[in-house]
Amino acid sequence: VPTVVGKGQGRAADEMMAQARQAGIPVIEDAAVASPLFENTNTGAYIGQEMFSPVVRHLVRLGLT
Repeated sequence: VPTVVGKGQGRAADEMMAQARQAGIPVIEDAAVASPLFENTNTGAYIGQEMFSPVVRHLVRLGLT
């Protein structure tokens, strides 16, 4: 099950995304997915059932499943 491994807003989010890109980690910018995850999921927690489909669609598109 996908897990939230980090959260940030503004400059912190920009820095996290830059570090991920430098490490070769794919970064998806999708506010419709990110906003509910940010608001409703703690770092280290599995994503909720309501967000499973949109998150898995991104994982499949990236070939990560």
